[in-house]
Amino acid sequence: MRSFGFDVYNLWSNMPRSADKISVTSCLKKCSKNFVKHILAFLGSKKYKLWRDNIKRFKQEQQQEQRRKLTGNFEQINQRRTKAFDKFDDEYICNRIPSTYEQALNTKFDEYKYAVTGSDMVWRNWSGTKEDLEYFYLAFMPENKRVNYAPSFGFKKFDKKFYELNKKYLSAFKKLSCRESEGCDLIKQTTGREAIQVIDPTFLITAEQWRKISKKPSYNIPEKYALLYSFGRLDKEQSQAMKKICGDMKIIDIFNWEDIEHYLTTPDEFLWLIDHAEIIFTSSFHGTAFSINFKKNFISFGEYSYKIKDILSRLGISDRIYRSGSKIPEGGIDYGAVDEKLNAWREISMSYLRDCLELN
Repeated sequence: MRSFGFDVYNLWSNMPRSADKISVTSCLKKCSKNFVKHILAFLGSKKYKLWRDNIKRFKQEQQQEQRRKLTGNFEQINQRRTKAFDKFDDEYICNRIPSTYEQALNTKFDEYKYAVTGSDMVWRNWSGTKEDLEYFYLAFMPENKRVNYAPSFGFKKFDKKFYELNKKYLSAFKKLSCRESEGCDLIKQTTGREAIQVIDPTFLITAEQWRKISKKPSYNIPEKYALLYSFGRLDKEQSQAMKKICGDMKIIDIFNWEDIEHYLTTPDEFLWLIDHAEIIFTSSFHGTAFSINFKKNFISFGEYSYKIKDILSRLGISDRIYRSGSKIPEGGIDYGAVDEKLNAWREISMSYLRDCLELN
């Protein structure tokens, strides 16, 4: 059996040997490098969009100038970062299919028995086009070859313009899953069918398995440190809370482009940093997920993220969310209780996947 998956790199290590011929493609539209443009398309008038674009451009120019002053040639630094990530991909992600968005829609994958779409927000129509939906719903494959694992929508309600199209493509899958409970509810409302809430694919790899590819960064790391993994800057209150907890302990921020060494951290080094941190502060869903998988003490700044709130609620650790104006979460985490829920959820998810791929 041959299968290929869209952005589902980590599903396969627990599969039976009959499933070892698997290729992976991470196909993206050419315009998908900047999702902001697609989001702005839904906002207001042309004047409003023009104003927003001008403000955004001005801020970007200011940031780029600041980066040049602090770090030299920022483009060269990003090129170094890209090369380091490509090297990781070449070593650990085998059988990749080089393909663009347009090529996938015009290619026949006859040699593959299944195609798998997932995870994250693959079922969010970023570009607002019919083609975008066709791509991530695997419409270019025969219906009996379409499989989904842990997709996410990122919203609670379909755009009226594409409601019927979403319903059509959802109904074409033999089985349905979703990463968040709200997505399962949306599928039920739209198709009348039950969707299984499966675990994020990063959890299908255990901490011990992740450790096999983790690598200590080459830069100097103190014996005790806190890790900050946040795509955006923390607000003043969050920053003060983090510093209060850490005291004199060093904080490693791997998205801080002002610190070149930390900014150039690679995926395998990121795993090591998660595994060895005293505490982790994160506003990221996957920062939260890896913290749980490695049984780390962590604080989530995901007060407004339903994705983070959903997984923490299911695992019984909602108290790890720092909420504005509230007390700082104290104490450690009872991972014995968490593991019971996590292992049960893993088994449900693996059973769903085996069933979809006819591996039971």
